[in-house]
Amino acid sequence: MQNRTSTSIPIELQVAAFTALREEISRRSNAQLQLMTISLLSFSTLAGLILSSEQKHPYELLLLVPLISSATGLLWLDHDRRIREIGDYIYDKIFKKEEGTFEERADELENKWLTRSLGFLAPTMLLFDGPTIAALSWAHKEGLHTALPVFWWIGLILGIFYTLGLGVVLWLNARARAHSLKETALN
Repeated sequence: MQNRTSTSIPIELQVAAFTALREEISRRSNAQLQLMTISLLSFSTLAGLILSSEQKHPYELLLLVPLISSATGLLWLDHDRRIREIGDYIYDKIFKKEEGTFEERADELENKWLTRSLGFLAPTMLLFDGPTIAALSWAHKEGLHTALPVFWWIGLILGIFYTLGLGVVLWLNARARAHSLKETALN
């Protein structure tokens, strides 16, 4: 492994930058975990309230699920995008694409479609799109799309907006990865 550390930036500053950026990644990862928990708890709590309710029409609560799931999903995606940008910065600028680093291995795994799909796409769709689809379907079955159409349509639009956001994040990640590979090939 050859040492490609920049001579213009002292190693102490590079270590400090690496430490600060890794702490930011950790903070954002914890925030993502909290957002996933909020999404799952809100869906399961509202579904439990509806199923155990003795009221005649408790299904109006279902229309809160798409709002919560989509909002938490979009925040989750924002953290994911920033984590990826920080990781790219660490790999590109601090390690200077050094061979044998954790970042290099993570980048290799990131390039495998199956790994990316099973490790990112399927869980995020299940966590954020799943409750939205289930709630909107259940609400539709109960006739809420006609009784409270504005809220049903807002939930549907937010669910679509989250799914489009997921696609944009995947596209941006693929674009950044392709740019990084092109830059590596030129160097």
